[in-house]
Order: sequence, then structure tokens, then C-alpha cells
Amino acid sequence: MAKIQRPPDEIVFTMHRHIFGLVTLYVSTIVGVLASFGLLAWMASNSFDLSSEQKTIGLLIMGAVLLIVAGLLYMMTSIYWASKLVLTTEDVQQTIQNGLFNTKRSRLSLANVEDVTSFKKGFFASTVNFGTLNIETAGEQANFKFRYCPDPDECAKLIMDTREAYIEGSSGLDVSDIPR
Repeated sequence: MAKIQRPPDEIVFTMHRHIFGLVTLYVSTIVGVLASFGLLAWMASNSFDLSSEQKTIGLLIMGAVLLIVAGLLYMMTSIYWASKLVLTTEDVQQTIQNGLFNTKRSRLSLANVEDVTSFKKGFFASTVNFGTLNIETAGEQANFKFRYCPDPDECAKLIMDTREAYIEGSSGLDVSDIPR
């Protein structure tokens, strides 16, 4: 029995999460730190008569806390950017990084893709153009859900166009054959 020869996988696109998810993380962290330090400064100035040594120790502690928060923000940024969706001419590959040591990698053949849905919910999602991309599969396989997807409508269209080209079985399937 002859094996069907397909061209090697070509990457159509690689997509990371939209930067808006990081902006919300940074803003909420900065607001929390500033509010905490403001409250501490107000309490120290109104309630206690602190010596210069105590003020220096307080400033050193605040500096240490800022360094720890900066390190945590760096770590969260690395975790956030590690999640990605890769579309090739034969499959969809999803990598979701949920923590430093918690990675989920999934691969879905384009033959198993049934439908692709995009959602934009809220003012910022519509204005900045990000949302959730949901790739639905046939059977018992888990659906792919990619949150903070940049331009989810265009990504959904590109995945379906790539799927159609895959199903048609073009012998010379090339990235340039996929309508954009």
C-alpha cells in the first residue's frame, strides 16, 4: 500500500498573547504597591515619632519589597509570554504556561478541527482588538481555548482557510496558497 506523500509542515503563523493582559497585571500590581506604601507612610507620619535609624530601616524594607515585586513581575511576564498558538499547514499546536513548572502542550490535526469561534467581550477587548479564540474539535478531544488572542477574528479566518486547504489535500500545499 502506497503512503500518501505530503509536503513537510510549514508554519503559517505563531501567535503569543496580546500585551493587554500584561498591562492589566502591571497596573493592578503598581496600584497595590503604591497604595500599600502610601498607607504605611501615612501611618508612620501620623502615629509614630520615628528616629532617623527607624526611617532608614523602613526605607530598606520598602526597597526590598520593591525588588521582590519587580522579580515577581518579571517571572509573571515570562510565564505570560510563554503561552502561544502555532498554526502549521497540518496542525494547530497550543502551549499554555500556567506557572513556572506547569506547561500544557497540545497538538490538533487540522482534520479534526470542526469550527473556530472568536469572542471579544467588553470595551477594551473591542477597542484594542483582542479576545478568546475557541477551536472546536470532533469527538472526545478537548477544545482549544486561547485567551488574550490578538485579532481573534482574523486568526479564526486564517485557521479555517488553512483547514480548507488541508482538507482539499493540495499536493503542493504551500503557505502562499492560503488566502489571507
